[in-house]
Amino acid sequence: VVIEEPVKDLGIVGLGTDPEAAFTIENRGASALEISVLPVEAGLRVVHADRTIAPSASGTVRVAVDTFRAGVVTEWKVEVTTSDPAAPALELIVKADVRNFLTVEPATARFNFVQYSREGGTTHIISAQDDAPLEVLGVDAPADFITVAWRELKTPAERVADLPGRQWRIDLTIKGEATVGPIEGYAIVRTNHPRQPRAFLPVMGFVRPLFAVTPASITLSAPPAAGELAFRTLVVK
Repeated sequence: VVIEEPVKDLGIVGLGTDPEAAFTIENRGASALEISVLPVEAGLRVVHADRTIAPSASGTVRVAVDTFRAGVVTEWKVEVTTSDPAAPALELIVKADVRNFLTVEPATARFNFVQYSREGGTTHIISAQDDAPLEVLGVDAPADFITVAWRELKTPAERVADLPGRQWRIDLTIKGEATVGPIEGYAIVRTNHPRQPRAFLPVMGFVRPLFAVTPASITLSAPPAAGELAFRTLVVK
């Protein structure tokens, strides 16, 4: 088993991207080589790994950096076991510096909404932390009952004074017929930023029903004995 580049440095990568590192493993022996990738550290995920490499052939181990889980870590180890008795274990190294180039304020959208009440929403400003000429290409809503609109802020009166570069306003509006239940997901902002093409705005909250009945279901037992009354109480709000 031979691997000539056991270290892959991906350099600076943007938060929300999915950069991959590919390692080529050669089999210079006369019999098939079996390899296995051990569970990887938090911040990495295995994309592909060839399990068997024929004689005089090469295989690939591909891993991706999970930029959301990377945290402050900039280096990860990938342990690979092989059937080569002379090299039963390989250690691969992935390096990456995960940075956030886009700022969204407020950083979270929260909803506490009653179904069929007046539509409402949240407003956010997105800007680039570097000198990139930021442009918003589109925004994907986290649910079909949430609409999204965006526009660039151009006049000094609407711009945020302490944010540099181009600024964009993003409006999230929840519809009256929103589905009852928890709201979880992300509004994904697609941009032309060269290092971070997407920004992720967490959206959370809850849609409560206009009318609530407690308990939600009842069970009536067998007919009561003579002179007794069987009943259940429901509270309607």
